[in-house]
Amino acid sequence: MWDASENLNIDENLLLEQVDRAQQLGFGIFVIDDGWFKPGSGCRPDKEKFPQGLEKIAQTVKDKGMRFGLWYNVGTEYGNE
Repeated sequence: MWDASENLNIDENLLLEQVDRAQQLGFGIFVIDDGWFKPGSGCRPDKEKFPQGLEKIAQTVKDKGMRFGLWYNVGTEYGNE
């Protein structure tokens, strides 16, 4: 599942709902796109959006029989500024 949310408006609750839906649809991989980190954080999870970090989402994905993926910027300063 590819998640590119408008205005990067994602959070833990939304993604957990999407994990459930992805499982219902028979997806094998759940990938979080941009929006999971706070700009300037060195690409660390945004604790306001993801108070339990990304571990809870990753584990839920695995528990539902899917593989977990995470978009990460390589090659530019985006997210590290």
